[in-house]
Amino acid sequence: LVYNDSIDVDSLEKEREKELTLICSANVLLACLDRQISPNWDGHNRAALKIVTDLGYI
Repeated sequence: LVYNDSIDVDSLEKEREKELTLICSANVLLACLDRQISPNWDGHNRAALKIVTDLGYI
Protein backbone atom coordinates (compact mmCIF):
# COMPACT_ATOMS: atom_id res chain seq x y z
CA LEU A 1 0.00 0.00 0.00
CA VAL A 2 1.43 3.41 -0.96
CA TYR A 3 0.16 6.67 0.53
CA ASN A 4 1.71 10.06 1.31
CA ASP A 5 5.06 8.93 -0.13
CA SER A 6 5.09 5.99 2.29
CA ILE A 7 4.82 2.28 1.68
CA ASP A 8 3.01 -0.07 4.02
CA VAL A 9 3.74 -3.79 3.70
CA ASP A 10 1.49 -6.24 5.50
CA SER A 11 0.08 -9.73 5.06
CA LEU A 12 -2.99 -11.59 6.16
CA GLU A 13 -2.60 -13.01 9.64
CA LYS A 14 -3.16 -16.59 8.44
CA GLU A 15 -0.29 -16.16 5.92
CA ARG A 16 2.29 -14.59 8.26
CA GLU A 17 4.16 -17.80 9.02
CA LYS A 18 5.21 -17.83 5.35
CA GLU A 19 7.19 -14.59 5.95
CA LEU A 20 5.61 -12.92 2.92
CA THR A 21 5.90 -9.51 4.59
CA LEU A 22 9.65 -10.02 5.00
CA ILE A 23 10.02 -11.03 1.35
CA CYS A 24 7.96 -8.08 0.12
CA SER A 25 9.81 -5.66 2.39
CA ALA A 26 13.16 -6.89 1.11
CA ASN A 27 11.99 -6.36 -2.47
CA VAL A 28 10.76 -2.84 -1.68
CA LEU A 29 14.12 -1.99 -0.09
CA LEU A 30 16.02 -3.36 -3.09
CA ALA A 31 13.82 -1.31 -5.44
CA CYS A 32 14.56 1.81 -3.39
CA LEU A 33 18.29 1.16 -3.50
CA ASP A 34 18.17 0.56 -7.27
CA ARG A 35 16.50 3.97 -7.65
CA GLN A 36 18.93 5.66 -5.22
CA ILE A 37 16.12 6.34 -2.75
CA SER A 38 17.08 6.33 0.91
CA PRO A 39 14.54 4.02 2.58
CA ASN A 40 13.40 4.94 6.09
CA TRP A 41 11.64 2.48 8.34
CA ASP A 42 8.76 3.42 10.59
CA GLY A 43 8.10 0.27 12.57
CA HIS A 44 5.02 0.62 14.71
CA ASN A 45 5.00 -2.74 16.49
CA ARG A 46 7.24 -5.67 17.49
CA ALA A 47 6.56 -7.56 14.25
CA ALA A 48 7.79 -4.56 12.23
CA LEU A 49 10.85 -4.32 14.48
CA LYS A 50 11.67 -7.97 13.82
CA ILE A 51 11.40 -7.48 10.07
CA VAL A 52 13.57 -4.38 10.09
CA THR A 53 16.28 -6.08 12.14
CA ASP A 54 16.10 -9.20 9.95
CA LEU A 55 16.77 -6.91 6.98
CA GLY A 56 19.87 -5.43 8.63
CA TYR A 57 18.67 -2.13 10.03
CA ILE A 58 20.19 -1.07 13.34
